[in-house]
Formats: sequence, structure tokens, C-alpha cells
Amino acid sequence: MTRKILRLFIFCSVCCCAAALSSCKSDDNNEETQQPNEAELEAKYERMDIERLAVMELLRNLADVTFDAEFEGDIDFEDQAYEPTIGSVRDEANPLERSIRVDKASDSEVAFRDLVTGSEFIRETSDGLVIDLSNLDFREDGRKQNFGTLTFHRSGDGTNVGYADVNIPCIPHLERISYKTQEQWGDNAGFESPCTLGDIYLGKGVYWVCVKEAESSKEKGVLVNIEPGYGTLHNLLWDANYEADNECFPTRSDIRAYLRLCAADWYATKKAKVIKKLDNKVFPRLCNSQSKSKFDFTVDTGDYGFAQIREDYSFYAEEGLGDEKKNGAAIVYDTNKEGGKKYKLWGSKKRYMYFVGVPFQCVRDEDTEDGRYGSRSDSDFYKFYCEHWMYICNAKYFTTSVPAGFVLQNI
Repeated sequence: MTRKILRLFIFCSVCCCAAALSSCKSDDNNEETQQPNEAELEAKYERMDIERLAVMELLRNLADVTFDAEFEGDIDFEDQAYEPTIGSVRDEANPLERSIRVDKASDSEVAFRDLVTGSEFIRETSDGLVIDLSNLDFREDGRKQNFGTLTFHRSGDGTNVGYADVNIPCIPHLERISYKTQEQWGDNAGFESPCTLGDIYLGKGVYWVCVKEAESSKEKGVLVNIEPGYGTLHNLLWDANYEADNECFPTRSDIRAYLRLCAADWYATKKAKVIKKLDNKVFPRLCNSQSKSKFDFTVDTGDYGFAQIREDYSFYAEEGLGDEKKNGAAIVYDTNKEGGKKYKLWGSKKRYMYFVGVPFQCVRDEDTEDGRYGSRSDSDFYKFYCEHWMYICNAKYFTTSVPAGFVLQNI
């Protein structure tokens, strides 16, 4: 009996030693193939999301290609040939060049930067800028992709005040984007925009202002709706999507056109009438978040925010006015981009909010900054709202007719 117990003891000891040795060997292997930690994974997936969203944004801005709110897959653009829709063809003998009208030369660089969010993909050159999406790594299968490049030249060639050479294989019929002033634009062959710059329309139950006239039957004009807080067409709650149809998604260029109109000397008299008649409906005052636990906004009194007519200013606030923690205004234009759903680090998806940051005292559209804010919870959204004067932007596009259901207001 004693011998049996002894043999059993020896056998158990040997098994334990073997298990320990195996564990040590396994630990050694783990050290050799050490997995990235949670922070590294988060950074990796954040980069992948940003690259994927950049491709989606360029496809929309260059060719009107849109994606569903829930889209999260790989983008096989190599097998596609998208037709360009940006700007319009001004010279039928050169259909691969499309033109965009700008007020002045410096606006051409702003318009070029607006093609893609953030500075991750933009670098300086000796005479301009490059948007480079040639080495992308956001696919599930790990395959690298080359979307292409756009190279902007600040010095125009006489027919423009700046131009961009386009090398994007999936948009083969676009080789150049030219930025032209009114003098370089030429005759519109009798075309007249159905909406006039600065006019006010009522549609979808809210008010819109024309910030860009249609230049031809193929180049869209823009009506913009700016509302304080989260507005009536947006729904920023975490579990709800943007409620308006896709064509109401604006671009940063639309927002900057709104800011330029706000500051235009020729528009000041009419703007004052609009402010008086449609209080906070078109040019809202300062909008503060009143709660850190729910979406609760109030609009201040006084001639601040966009509801002011100071010469050359589009937005005005005394620094620290109301809440000294404010970081200026934030005009949100898209909360519909989602990412990280396939990489559930903490069991939740990531949602992105895109906005244009406006300084306390903004002259025209100068010193505005593009912003992107990612969050996995409502509390992060609330924190952001409390740090800015918040506004929501929507856009409605038109070409040859006023959008259906929109009514011109007599002001």
C-alpha cells in the first residue's frame, strides 16, 4: 500500500513538472510572438477606420459615390470605373478637366484641402500640396491598396488660379481640377441659377439660405441649413442614425460658403432683416449645452454667434463669454460615419463626428479647422458638446430648379 502511494506521488510529481515545463515553453513562445496590447490595437483600428473613411469621402466629393451608414466592409475600388461629378466641364474639347469657381486665389487651396478630412493624407510640396492615398492598409484580408494621388499647384496657368493633377485609376475620366475666378469662368450660355445667393427658403420644416448658385445644368448650387444644438433634421443620439436623406449631407466647402456669406459686406443689410424676422432660424446666436447628462441646449441673447453684422466677421464671441471652457464654435456636418464594428475591443462600435471648428472671432472663413471626433459612448459626445457652441449643418443641392417643396421667403 505504501509503495502504491509512493509510485502515485512520483507519477503526480513528474506530471506537474512536465506541465510546468510546458507552461514555461508556452510563455517563451508568447514572448517571442508578443501580441499588441489594447492601446496598440486601438491605434491600429483607428488608423484603418481613418483610411477607409478618407477613401469614402474622396469618392463622394469626386464622383458622388455614397455608402450606407452601416457600411463597414472592404472597398474594392480597383474593379470600378467611377464617372467624375465634381465641378463641371468648361471646355468640351478637354472633357478630362473639370472646373470649380472660387472667389479668389487663396480659396482654391481651401477647396482642395476640403476634398479629404484632416492632415494625415496631405503634405506640402514646393509649389502646393499632395493628397496621397497610395499606400492604404485598411482591408480585413491584409491586402494593400493604392487609391491614388491629387497634386495641387498654387500657381495658376493663366486660365485658373490653381489646379490639381489627378491620378486616381478608378476615376479614369478625371485628370485635372481647375479653380477659376469669375473672370476666368466665362459665359454660362444663358444659364440662370434658380436660387439666388443669399435668398431664404422654407423646406422640410426648416429654413435654408442659398450659399452657392448653380453654375450650369451640371454644376450644383447649395442651400444650407444651420441650426443651434442638434437641430431638427439630425438625431445625434448614439443608437439613432441621421434622419435626413443622404443628399442633405453637406461638405466642409458648403459650411465655408455659409461663413463667407455671413461676412459679405453686400449682404449685411439683408442679413440684418433675416436675423430680425427669423430669429435663430438662419443665423443663430451662441448655443450652449445646459446639461452633461442629456442633449439640452439653449440659445443666448445678444448679437453674438452668427447673428451679428460686424464688418468682415462671420461669427463673433468674446473669448470666455458664457462658459469660459468653450473652445469656439463647432459646426457639425456628419455624425453618420461608423467604424470599429468588426474590431470590438470593448464590445461597442465607434462613431465619428465631423465638424468645422470656428474661432471665437472669425473673419470670413479664415482660421477655421477641420475636426473629426470619435467616440464609443454618449458620455464622450456630451463632453464635446459642453466644450463648444454647437450647431448642426444640412445641405440641399439643386441645378435647374428649386428643390421640390422649397418655398422662397419674402424678406
